[in-house]
Amino acid sequence: MDAAPTGTDSIDRLADLVAKSLVVADVSDAKPGFRLCDTTRAYALEKLDESGERERIARRHAEYYRNLFERAEAEAATRPTGNWLADYAPEIDNLRAALNWAFSPDGDVPIGVALTAAAVALWMRLSLLEECRGRAEGALAILGAGASRDARHEMKLHAAMGASLIYGGGSASPETGMACTRALEIAESLDDAEYRLRALWGLYAHHAASGRNRVALELAKGSMRWPRSDPTRMIG
Repeated sequence: MDAAPTGTDSIDRLADLVAKSLVVADVSDAKPGFRLCDTTRAYALEKLDESGERERIARRHAEYYRNLFERAEAEAATRPTGNWLADYAPEIDNLRAALNWAFSPDGDVPIGVALTAAAVALWMRLSLLEECRGRAEGALAILGAGASRDARHEMKLHAAMGASLIYGGGSASPETGMACTRALEIAESLDDAEYRLRALWGLYAHHAASGRNRVALELAKGSMRWPRSDPTRMIG
């Protein structure tokens, strides 16, 4: 059996695939990107189906992107937005593919829930509010149907629902109030100060937009500080 390829060997093999037009190289940015041609992708998927390996590879793909976006989530508050987006925005299609598999009949719901929660910062920073809300709502619906529950993920998903509705112009909607209230309840149970503040901010915006100024004022008085108006700071 041949030894594992070195970094140089991998680069040489990738260059060979590009030269044969089996892989497309995008060198328009400082960090080059590579993707399979449509015909190559279709052929590879056919071979994976024939070998029975497609589900195993799909799982590894989803696990990889769950880990990647959990790292992205941890970095979101400390890295410059432009640099952060340069690293993670190009992965949006891989994110969608991983989520589609995770929530498919043969997928893995816990991976999908964790990935959805971790990817909120990207959707918000790209202003993909409808996609963020739809993905969070779908994950919460599956959790409500009895899937294995993780309180921290559930809290993040409710916070994402509230934030995407607020920044999408739906501050006064009942759904916003319910999402922020549930996020606050879980944050309180977990003693999570960050998400308690986010939920309180969301409830303040909801009640203020609904004309309940006295309630909004009480929420404002009870908050030690307010997050920035940037939705990625509220979420990421």
